[in-house]
This record gives sequence, structure tokens and C-alpha cells, in this order.
Amino acid sequence: MRCTLIALLLTIALFPLSAEDPFGDWPADSGGSGSAADSPEAGFDSGFSAYGYVRSSARLGTDSLTSAGEDTEGSGALTTLRLKGDWQPESMVSAHVEINFETSRGYLNPYGFREASGLDALAAAAGEQTAAQLQAANPQDRFHSQLTVDHAWGLFSAGPLDLKLGKMPVAWGTAYAFNPLDRVNSEGDFGGSEGEETPGSTGILPSLQVGGPLALTGYLIYEEKSRSAPAGAAGGNPDNYPFGVKLQGYRGPVDWSLAFVKEVLYLGGTDGYRRRYYLGGELFTAVGDGGLYAEAVCRMPGENGTIDFSDEFEWPQLFEVAAGGEYTLEGGTTLRAEYYFYGDGADNKQDYQPLDLLSGELAMLGRHYLFAMAGRSFIDYLEVHLATLANMNDGSWVLLPEVSYALRPNVQLTVAGLLPWGPRGSEMDGRFDIQPGVVPPVDLVEGGLQLEAKVSY
Repeated sequence: MRCTLIALLLTIALFPLSAEDPFGDWPADSGGSGSAADSPEAGFDSGFSAYGYVRSSARLGTDSLTSAGEDTEGSGALTTLRLKGDWQPESMVSAHVEINFETSRGYLNPYGFREASGLDALAAAAGEQTAAQLQAANPQDRFHSQLTVDHAWGLFSAGPLDLKLGKMPVAWGTAYAFNPLDRVNSEGDFGGSEGEETPGSTGILPSLQVGGPLALTGYLIYEEKSRSAPAGAAGGNPDNYPFGVKLQGYRGPVDWSLAFVKEVLYLGGTDGYRRRYYLGGELFTAVGDGGLYAEAVCRMPGENGTIDFSDEFEWPQLFEVAAGGEYTLEGGTTLRAEYYFYGDGADNKQDYQPLDLLSGELAMLGRHYLFAMAGRSFIDYLEVHLATLANMNDGSWVLLPEVSYALRPNVQLTVAGLLPWGPRGSEMDGRFDIQPGVVPPVDLVEGGLQLEAKVSY
């Protein structure tokens, strides 16, 4: 506890954070809150600007495509309206807000996903409340629609010091498919309605340019990782606040960082908080028309918010590593590959712990992963991408094809697929007999085809 309080005080007092990433040359798609197409043209020069997008998607599950539409468990619809605004009342003060309205049905609705995947049946067998029971007990709520203020922050800039306050995206990490340094956001899955935006986290993000090529950045967040902890006395305990401190620098074509972070995850129960500390870093270097990158963390020994070097060193459970590269060939084809090592994962599928994956204790089930992607633009309006993610331990993989056509500069039509393959009980197959003979197997990865239209404004 004493170590935590000291670190929190140092974060607040010494490490206040940049509204801009000091590594502008790092891969642009490693994080952030939206695509370049969503950026305001007028910027802060006009004092206030509003922009955003509307996206509507329809999903057809694999079963509905192969059974003449009789099975619709993997199908659904989702519409999202994202309204963004920037305001700069004076030179050193600015503000940003993002309002998100979402309405969903079927598989793309969080409650529909629980029913379709079999998680509701698992909850019922454990004596827990199902999605249907929750909705029946709260008829005043709207379970299909949700209106939230996802980002709302203010920025104060004075010389080398930037201080950002409010609800804002916090997404550390250079890698593309996996980010070991990101200990703030929960990992997404292959089902449900996962979006393209980094969720907002409430807290403080300070940054200090300490001279030359060095910058000191940090964050102090008032929310644990799952965002599911109930309100109460534990919410006022500083030991349940995650934080991070990072020293960044560059030399020639090489950018690097060293970081110390605390992760807090609520697992349920009266005192179900898991607190861990990590040391990590990242490295990026430009190579021709591409670049190479690596990102790694090592979990400090000790549990329940302590660092105890007398504990037994657990190799390789304490480590996470992502390393890869991207390159653009002559003609415009972009290639990307990334390897991910997850120390907490299992080498054999017989040792998988799907319940720990569902609770958030595990990010993935296996230990070795490979991601690969190729993309090409045609006639300036058509983009084709083909990506795959493979679990190298159990031989399962998921294929992710996507074709996008720009009907107008601000109107985009997309067709995307999700095609999983693997033996029964493998991760990408997604079917697990958690309680054999008691409840049906859950199916966490349902293949399907998704049609999407997006209008940016």
C-alpha cells in the first residue's frame, strides 16, 4: 500500500501528459480514438468544430447462410452514431467530447450475444441472473439502445507541460494486433459488438517534455480494467486505481520507451480485486518503406498489490511479448506480420481455462500466436484486406477478409467476413464443454458475414 501511494503521488506531482504522441512516426494504427477520415477539417482555428460518423451493420451468421435462414443465432444488426466536438476557448486550454449512441439487435447486442453463445445457460446453471431475467426485472431500461458520453476531457498546455483531465482514451503500445503495455482496457473478443473506438477512461493524463528527445508521460485512472466493479467503499480506495509512468525517447530512426504500470481488475466478490505491477518497454525502427517493432512487459512477482521478489520466479508466466513489422511493396501492397507470446496461456488445449477467459483473468487461452495481414488499394476507391490470426499451440485460426469501397469521399461500404477453423476444443473453434452433461457447450466464436455502411461528416 505504501509503495502504491508513493507512486500515485509521483504520478500526480511530477509526471503530468501530452495531447499529442511525441512519437508521431510510430505506427498510426496502434491506438487512438478514430480514423483520419473522422478528423475535423476546420480544427481549433474556428474555435469550435463538430464531426463524426454514422455506421450501420448487418451480420449473417454462418448457420443462417448454410441453412436457408432457419438459424439466426449468429445474426444481428448494429447502428452507431458518433458525434465528436472540439473547442478551444483560449490558446492554452482546449476541450474534446465524443457522444456515442448505439442500438443493436441479435448477435451484435451484448445480451443477444450471451444468449446465442450459450453463456446465459451457463449462468443459469450457476444460479446467476441470465440476460432474459435481467431484462424482465428492469422493464424501464432500454436494452437495445445506449447513449453515452464516451470521451469528455479538457487539456491545459503550458510550455513543456500538458495536463489532460476527464474521460479520455488511454492506449499505450506500438504493436498492431496485441498490446502488452496496454493494462487499462479489457481485451475484445471475436463476437458481440466490438467497435473501432478506444473506450474512455476517467482520470488524469500528464506529460512533461524534459528536454531534447525525452518525454515523461503518465496516467492515473479512477476505474479498474473491467469497468464492472460496483459502487461503494472500494471505489474510494486508491489501491484500486491503476496508473502508469513512461519515459519516451528517440534517436535517429529509432523510437523507444520504458514503462512501469499497475493493473487493477475486478473479479467479483466482496474483495475481488486483482492488482499487479509490470515493467515494460517498446521499440520501433523505420526500415525502408516500413518498420520493425517490439513491445514487451514483465509482471513483477507478488500478488494483491505487492511486489515481493522473494516469491518464486515463474518462467514464462510473467512475460508478454509482441514483435512484428510492416512493409509497403512497390505498387502499394501493404504487408504486416506479428508474433505474440502470452506467458499466462497454456501450451496444450487440455489445459485451457475458458472460465478465466470469460472473467477477464486471461487475455487469450494459448501461449503462441501469429497474426498476418495483406492489403491493397485499387482505383483509389477500392481496398481489399486479408488477415489471419492463428493459435500456434492448437493449430486453430480465424480468417478475416474485408473489401471496402468508397462510394463518396465520406461514404464507405464494407463487406467483411469472420471464418474460424480448428478442432473441437481449440481456441478459434470457440466451442467449450465447460460443464459436460449439465449445460450445452458454449460457442464463443461464431463465423459470419458482415455488411456495413459508414457515413462520415
